[in-house]
Amino acid sequence: MSVTRVLVAVEPRMYREVLVLALRKHRPDAEAVLGKPDDME
Repeated sequence: MSVTRVLVAVEPRMYREVLVLALRKHRPDAEAVLGKPDDME
């Protein structure tokens, strides 16, 4: 079975944290991680 991976890299940081917490709560089988927008470039 494949794992769904979600990288959340939005500003401000508070939004990233809330989105990852919501993803982890509602999609426990998915891997949700925080990322910095600067790291995406």
